[in-house]
Amino acid sequence: MSETDPIVVCKPTKWFLWRALTMIAMFLVLGGWFFKDWKVGYPKKNLVYYTYEAFEVAEEEFRKQRKSGLTAEEWSRFAKAQEVEIPEQSGILPEGMTGNLPWPEILSDFKRMRAEIVSGEGRGRHPILWSEYTNEKGWSEQPPKADYDSGKIRNQLISGIVCMVLAGGAIFLLVRTLGRRMEVDEEAFVAAGGVRIPFTDMIRIDKRKWENKGL
Repeated sequence: MSETDPIVVCKPTKWFLWRALTMIAMFLVLGGWFFKDWKVGYPKKNLVYYTYEAFEVAEEEFRKQRKSGLTAEEWSRFAKAQEVEIPEQSGILPEGMTGNLPWPEILSDFKRMRAEIVSGEGRGRHPILWSEYTNEKGWSEQPPKADYDSGKIRNQLISGIVCMVLAGGAIFLLVRTLGRRMEVDEEAFVAAGGVRIPFTDMIRIDKRKWENKGL
């Protein structure tokens, strides 16, 4: 063995590797979740929320007009002229949709509306018509409790970007650390940065970071 052959070689431990990979995975999953809510999740929930409000408005209007001898033709004409009430904000609905959305076709059906009102008198909701409509759309029958304005949706985008930046930083630190090593030969200690420190130049060993570093 020559005098410069390493006796001990220390590389990053598996503990450090798994910890870094866990952090990277966490940031990537969170970032993806935030992006999903920004692009799809929150806008879709808004669509469900505002559509459900249209069902409630339709019920109230039907009750009012029914007292004055409402006919099927009058209700159909009225319902088809109505639009779902949506705040004038950009980016709060799924891509390609605007705030000019007509009432669902099922609300213009006079007979079904009348049967719904009579069977559900006093309940203040559309358990049958809404259930049928959500089954057709593939939505949850339980509507969101509140809508999401453009500010809340934008915050999901910002949170997603922050998570991805943190994931990138963690990946950089992982790659940099994996390439580092410490060595000890018969004459000196070689630090992770490549600096060679002869034993004859050492005064003391600083062990303050040994307990919390994954090396």
